[in-house]
Amino acid sequence: TIYCNSGETCSGSGVCATSPSSCTNGCSPSGTQECVGTTGRKACGNYDSDSCLEWTSTIYCNSGETCSGSGVCATPSTAPMYIRVKDANTLAYLSGATVVFRVDGNVIATKTTDSNGLTTGTNIGIGKSLYLDVSKSGYVSITNYNSGLVPSATTSVIRDIPLTPTATTPS
Repeated sequence: TIYCNSGETCSGSGVCATSPSSCTNGCSPSGTQECVGTTGRKACGNYDSDSCLEWTSTIYCNSGETCSGSGVCATPSTAPMYIRVKDANTLAYLSGATVVFRVDGNVIATKTTDSNGLTTGTNIGIGKSLYLDVSKSGYVSITNYNSGLVPSATTSVIRDIPLTPTATTPS
């Protein structure tokens, strides 16, 4: 009788061979990150001896940081990002416009402009790019507008967003 070593199996022809490893990926793709609540994140990769992908244990954010979007820890901005919507032709401020705030592809707020065409977004994250979708009936909508980076926790920024009226056909 021939005995195979540990981790080997005997084939039908009496040859010992290493057993193929069978595992299932626990995440995908490698490099993906996810938030664990608001205080930590986890990352996808191959962190052990098999060939499969798995999540790390929770990697906690630093003090004062929160996790948002695609698993990134950042210091939230306490200074508001002001968005002011106006008519591109008359420059009059537009009340009732809808502004969708997005960071890392995730909607973080949906707001409506006031009588001065103004709305605010807060807790966006310092150094994060804020993207906006802006719409109002009678105007051409703007999607994926890059309003720029949030510079610091104490610096407020105002962005004017001009909307073009939709063309009207004389009757």
